[in-house]
Amino acid sequence: MYRGRAECNGSAKELLIGVVTLSPAIDVTYQVQKLVLGESHRVQKTYKFAGGKALNVARVLKSGGHHTALILPTGGQAGSWLRSELEKLGVSYQAIETIAETRTCVSVVDIGATVFNEPAPSVLESEFEAFLAIIQGARDTSVGVLSGSLPADLTSQQITRLLSVIRDSFPIAVIDTSGTALIEAAKLGFDLLKPNREELLAATGSESVEIAAGFLMSLGAKRVLVSLGELGAKLFTSKKLLSVQVTKVQGNPTGAGDAMVATASWSLDKGLTDSQLLKNAAAAGSLAVLEPVAGQINWEKLADLANTLEVEEVE
Repeated sequence: MYRGRAECNGSAKELLIGVVTLSPAIDVTYQVQKLVLGESHRVQKTYKFAGGKALNVARVLKSGGHHTALILPTGGQAGSWLRSELEKLGVSYQAIETIAETRTCVSVVDIGATVFNEPAPSVLESEFEAFLAIIQGARDTSVGVLSGSLPADLTSQQITRLLSVIRDSFPIAVIDTSGTALIEAAKLGFDLLKPNREELLAATGSESVEIAAGFLMSLGAKRVLVSLGELGAKLFTSKKLLSVQVTKVQGNPTGAGDAMVATASWSLDKGLTDSQLLKNAAAAGSLAVLEPVAGQINWEKLADLANTLEVEEVE
């Protein structure tokens, strides 16, 4: 049973988008006038909130009125604080208790953002098995999203097991992470892989986005959505390549990719076309940059902005 399930009191047939992570975090953002290395700074504003990529995805979905639930590990005082914040936000979740403390990530923002991310904490074998059991027991869930980094000491066998359980437990499977997990997710036929350019090239060892994405598609991925920052995004499918450009905006890019994952997952859940999925994701990424902290977009502006974008199709 998910904690905070009250958010799902609507139609009994309405399904959840499940967001799975092994790397939740407490996100702290310091806003300064100008960041200068080696000098002291007076912080103008401080934000502290439940964060990490998966939590950002869930918060974006919830802010748009879409039912979502988290599956995550939490540990120590930081983990207790994070769970209390999720309950305040009304975000449904199921958590396993871990010995390792939940991590903290720090962003320093002036006209750009400098981010310090602690690594994903280790999980014991017993904790990992309990985590898989929660995923396997997920009910009333239409989309499963694995978001965020994985613990560095997770074995290749554990990564494959985790991804297999997600693929088998959810009708639609989405992944936003890096490294070998992208390769394994492609082999398992995930419906959407969402790396950024750097993650895509690093995972495949390629120097070309098109070649790298094509390789993942050849392994079995259904779609590969590549975020390109100020250059927009590309969506690779079995039949075509779709590309969209966006207008450059200034702000905090932390969480822009998470907003793309949230809206892309929602688009898949609603059965929208690949072209509309790409428009929604690109628009959400731009809107996220305008927000002071990650995990937020203005949903009222999403459709209007998405409709201004032009998708170029390459057969």
